Amino acid sequence: MRKKIKNILLSLTIYEREKKQFKQYKKIRDEFFSLSAEEQEFRFVLTKTKYDSKKNIAFSLILGFLVSIGFGVWNTASKIFITAMKLNMQNEISGKEYKIYMLYAAILIIIIMITLIFIVISVINNLYKLNRELIIYTEVRNRLKRGIEYESRWNDNGKSSGGIEEE
Repeated sequence: MRKKIKNILLSLTIYEREKKQFKQYKKIRDEFFSLSAEEQEFRFVLTKTKYDSKKNIAFSLILGFLVSIGFGVWNTASKIFITAMKLNMQNEISGKEYKIYMLYAAILIIIIMITLIFIVISVINNLYKLNRELIIYTEVRNRLKRGIEYESRWNDNGKSSGGIEEE
């Protein structure tokens, strides 16, 4: 049990995250490195095309989506607020019902905004991953052109060959 807690806490450290990212990097790099020159060129062009098109589409969609949804949510919420205030002023609803209307409007706004935030984060994360692949591919291509071999801070079993050492 104590070891599991230690592993969970270690996974939250920058060093452990770097090690995990390095393993992902090495996997992508080695896979790309093992391809022929023609396949590498194809993979690079394909990934670059995907990245550029997703970036352009994402920017347009996110901007349009956020603006239209934002205005729609605020418009709907303001109508609910105004209706509730009018009914409250005319004594057609009690103070308790008024608070319920306001609570519904607030919950509606919060749910829609949280959903939008998750959508935006998902799109940005996808673009980040594609961009990372592009950078790795570019680096491998440049190193192959110069004939430079790879050196690793971590050896094959995940232990650091420099920096922070584990006991």
